[in-house]
Amino acid sequence: MQVSVMTTPTDSKRPLYWLAVALLVWLVAYFPTLHAMVTVWLNSATYAHGLLIVPMSLFLLWQKRNQLNWQQIQPSWLPLFPLLMLSVIWFIANVSGINVIQQLAVVLMIPLLVWACLGTTITRQIVFPLGYLLFAVPMGSGIVPYLQEITAWFCVWGLKLVGIPVFWEGLYITIPSGEFLVAEACSGIRYLIASMALGTFYAYISYTSLKKRLAVFALSIIIPVIANGIRAFGIILIAYYSNMEYATGADHLLYGWVFFGIVMMLLFWLGSKFADDMSNLTKPDQQAASNENVVTKPLTILTVLVAVVLLPLWAAFKPIPAAQPVSLKVDNPANWLSAPFSSEWTPTFSAQQQLKQAWREGKHQLELFIAHYPKEQENIELVSFANKVFNEDSWKLLNSHARQLQVGETTIFLKEYQLESHFQQRLVWSWYFVNNTTQSDQYRAKFQQTLAKVLNRPAGGSFIALSAQFEFKPEEARAFLLKFLQEAYPSIVAAVTPNQ
Repeated sequence: MQVSVMTTPTDSKRPLYWLAVALLVWLVAYFPTLHAMVTVWLNSATYAHGLLIVPMSLFLLWQKRNQLNWQQIQPSWLPLFPLLMLSVIWFIANVSGINVIQQLAVVLMIPLLVWACLGTTITRQIVFPLGYLLFAVPMGSGIVPYLQEITAWFCVWGLKLVGIPVFWEGLYITIPSGEFLVAEACSGIRYLIASMALGTFYAYISYTSLKKRLAVFALSIIIPVIANGIRAFGIILIAYYSNMEYATGADHLLYGWVFFGIVMMLLFWLGSKFADDMSNLTKPDQQAASNENVVTKPLTILTVLVAVVLLPLWAAFKPIPAAQPVSLKVDNPANWLSAPFSSEWTPTFSAQQQLKQAWREGKHQLELFIAHYPKEQENIELVSFANKVFNEDSWKLLNSHARQLQVGETTIFLKEYQLESHFQQRLVWSWYFVNNTTQSDQYRAKFQQTLAKVLNRPAGGSFIALSAQFEFKPEEARAFLLKFLQEAYPSIVAAVTPNQ
């Protein structure tokens, strides 16, 4: 005898309530990360578009409501492993203090929670509105230097084309009227990210063809980059012909947004000429899926919830190792005399424990700067974009590269900066000291700190920089700095090594 099990419309939609519970648990568990993301939206002009992404995603989901067949809901175990992996990634990024990775992992959990609660079929139908939430994550700052170089190239090429004399050095562009710096705000990153978000949204609601959607997405990347180059060139041109009276202050940012708005309007107007008929997408999929076990899978949702909250709970309540003090004192090497620390070059670091010392030998002088972090706190981190090796308003970076030095039996990995300011040239050697290792790269230093935190060990560290002036060739300063390191390096290491 066969027994049929009937499911009511309320039963078939019960996973929607489970999804609401899962999203609420997710919101509570990762609230600090989400709060940090919203703070970036509110305080950064580059990522202010993030405030619109969630409403736009909800709008796309609302448009899809008539195309969904709720009889196809079937909770799934398949997203459980990816959810666990994202939780692990979030945990590692959390102990590392890498906000963008935390935020990316948390946002990527949303489609997986929907998949777990509603099943593969429903998730596949709304995958784009869910994926669109990725534009809410404040990311993309890593490409700013490349965008600055592209913008500078456009400006120089345009100035040469119209016959204006130009001297190009790095990100500095000099014309007879004055000097221009292609700063981060001039890179066009804010226009590029906003264009990608708007272009992707427009392509989805206007086209059914994948080729057309990809073409519009590609144009939303290419056009703002070219347009920003033309915009920057136009600003320099206006400044040149107005004898630096116009387009040199805050007004050039206004010109930028007006220019960007015009470009996007033209792009969308042109795209509308090739729009597809979207009316045939309003019919729901009538294919019925088996409702077997739809109402008997609370274990699936419970397991998902455990996967979501386990590591955030551990991160909130795990014991924190005590900070280890250091002496932060460097003894005077033989034949070197103490000297006043130069105020012309001073790194900017958030550490409360800092050391500034200077020595002379003959006519040469060098400065030593150490910033020590016994432990990391919010906004007080060894590796942070807020930390600066030199004042970018006072010094021009001519070049920088990694170097490897042999001091006795010790290999030091450091980064060299060649700076210039008001006809003064300076060489800077800097490195990070973490877990008794030297690192020239900030990402390697952050990895060492992350490893220590995951193993629940003290994760403090130090930034060390040596600097000396030179008149003609940087080799003069290199020889001087190397001679000092050969004599003073053991004392420097002792100054930043935790007291036993």
